[in-house]
Amino acid sequence: MRFRFVAIVLLVFALALSCSAQSAKHRVVLDVSTVLSDGWAQAIVNTQNLLTIFGRDNVQIEVVVRGPGLAMLMKSNTDFSEKLAALAGQGVQFSACGQTLASSRSDRRELLSFAVVVDSGVAELVRRQESGWSYIKSGF
Repeated sequence: MRFRFVAIVLLVFALALSCSAQSAKHRVVLDVSTVLSDGWAQAIVNTQNLLTIFGRDNVQIEVVVRGPGLAMLMKSNTDFSEKLAALAGQGVQFSACGQTLASSRSDRRELLSFAVVVDSGVAELVRRQESGWSYIKSGF
């Protein structure tokens, strides 16, 4: 009987720690809609700062690229592709707006290989904010 009580207490304690660890994770969505490379550089620095301050295991980051900012995720963007790939390798998700992709008559194959296409950039931002993610407007 005593063993069961101790086992239950330990189980409850382990579940509480698990829930606490999950809620401690920061979730951040960055909004990039500029064609200016200075804005892209700012988004990269913001993302690197989040990873440095919170640690890779304590932060989940999604960079939503929409409108003129879509050029940031194009294969033709050789100035930033290595830095973006390095961030993707650290778990950062780069989401391209499907509406912008369609309206610019671009093809998914023109995007960097790690880019994910979402139905709509603004809708993705809304979904993330409704789910409790912190929003950062990055760029100009």
